Amino acid sequence: MKSIKKIISCILITSLSVSSAFTVQKSADAASVNLATFSFSKSDGSDADKSLNDTYKTNADTGYSPKSGIFSSSKLFASVADPSKSDYRKLEWSGAASPYTYNNTSVSMPVMAASDKNTWGTTPYFLIKTSTKGYENITMSLILGGSKKGPKNYKIQYSTDDKVFSDIPGATLSVSENKKMFPYSFSLSGVQDKTMLYIRIIASSTTTIEGGSFSNAPTSGETAINNIVIKGSKISTSSPASPTASPTKKPNTNKPNTNPAAATPGANANDNGQNTDTPVTGKKKTLSKPSLQSYKAGSSIVRGKAVKKSSITLTTGKKTYKAKVSKKGKFKIKLNKKLKKGQIIKLYASKANYNNSKTRKYTIK
Repeated sequence: MKSIKKIISCILITSLSVSSAFTVQKSADAASVNLATFSFSKSDGSDADKSLNDTYKTNADTGYSPKSGIFSSSKLFASVADPSKSDYRKLEWSGAASPYTYNNTSVSMPVMAASDKNTWGTTPYFLIKTSTKGYENITMSLILGGSKKGPKNYKIQYSTDDKVFSDIPGATLSVSENKKMFPYSFSLSGVQDKTMLYIRIIASSTTTIEGGSFSNAPTSGETAINNIVIKGSKISTSSPASPTASPTKKPNTNKPNTNPAAATPGANANDNGQNTDTPVTGKKKTLSKPSLQSYKAGSSIVRGKAVKKSSITLTTGKKTYKAKVSKKGKFKIKLNKKLKKGQIIKLYASKANYNNSKTRKYTIK
């Protein structure tokens, strides 16, 4: 009888241990929050194949939106050129006739391809604009691939102003097989609790997957990306402990500012997270459309009005221009060519903590 009781006791202890371990794992998973997920899955490519101010089409599109995540204003951009260029590319669907493989299964993937009109620069890249305000322990996972004439080696960088980028230690990627998607996951150091954050997945060399150089074949090859998931855990608001072990001292009650309302990323890269307006809580307001006061044929200067301290994105022909709106609500943009009759101008306004304005269109007369 004692032997039977001992066996039952062991079974109960083992069951409790397994249950406890499961509970801890479940709690750890729950602590990780989906900040932004970019995943393209429609078989017809309709959720990937759209213009991003590339040289095939020009419009006021501002990037790909995430499929899920608490920072819904995050954006994904793609460029076969260099960070100094603004001609972002569309992500085209690889299609069933030219599939990639992932987990030994043939799949269609969104790809960014070089062509006669859009050639490889020295450092093609993907750019994610997001926020980690109020979150730490940031991780990112993704799958990456390419054709044999596409880039082989990449690294991950971050910036808070979209100007100065720093390499993330240990965050390097390498694609070794033609049209095969490889999974990667990283812990991103230095990016926690940022109101505005830019993450760049950029080619670290001109070496191609087959071993050549895409600088020697600038119109061929493609790179593919999908399933980008950025996660983080919420920063604790509990008071930090006293720096000494003395039991007579009270703990420090100063709490860090983790106001979640300030965590919404701005709608345009030119805001740089420096807007000092009071964050809008709840549903974000939509900016009013900007207007032009001066835009005549034969002139290379356009002037207009918009919400003060907002940013203006203007496209005409194959060029995109950006400008800041002054405290008086005015802006001026110098074009690289004089306007011609019949030429179309499109522009919209953006500002941190607001929805982008609707696009306004003008035809030069």
